Order: sequence, then structure tokens, then C-alpha cells
Amino acid sequence: KMAKTEARSLKKKAIATFDNMLRYMNVKSHVYPTTTGLAVVTTGHAEPSLRDEIFCQLIKQTTQTPKVEWQLLGFRLIYLCLSAFMPEKASQQLLAHIALYANPDFEEKLPEPATTV
Repeated sequence: KMAKTEARSLKKKAIATFDNMLRYMNVKSHVYPTTTGLAVVTTGHAEPSLRDEIFCQLIKQTTQTPKVEWQLLGFRLIYLCLSAFMPEKASQQLLAHIALYANPDFEEKLPEPATTV
């Protein structure tokens, strides 16, 4: 029974993490998207069993995306996640994806963040 409860809790965290990922990438709107990116990184750091899921979802979300901004923010989130934790088993897929899709000029294509007074 305990294993079932833990699996259900992990599934909820995975769904919430995916939702935060989409909000960080601006696929879904959020008032403070930076906080949603931090939530993804924090979850991956705290939950080793979700690390590959996070990277696999990021690979999926940065492959042939309809908007360049989404792809750029997705790669930024990959970088942030890699700064905090490594994939457990998906490292080969991640490296192949980065080699195929990452562009060194990405940062130049992102719009400047809005400044608030």
C-alpha cells in the first residue's frame, strides 16, 4: 500500500513538473515564469527518480517546436537542470539531442526581459 501511495505522489510531482516546464517555456502563461523554472530544477534535484523524466520531457519539448522562443527557453531549462543534477540513464539521448538541435546563437534570439520599475 505504501508503494502505491509513493507512486501516486511521484506521478503528481511529475505532472506538476511538466506543467511548470511549459509555464517556464512560455507555452502556458504564468505571472512569474522564472519561479516555475526553479520549481523544475528543485524537483529534479530532490527527486532522483524524476530526473530522466524531466530530461526526456525537455528533449520532447525542444524538438521541432512551433515557436523558436519555446525551444530557446527549453534549452535554457536543460542548462539549468544540468547545473543542478545529471540524468540517471538518459545522458546519451540528451547529448545527441543537444548536438543535433542546440544552436550557439540561441541567446541572441531571445527577446530582452521586460524591466519593471
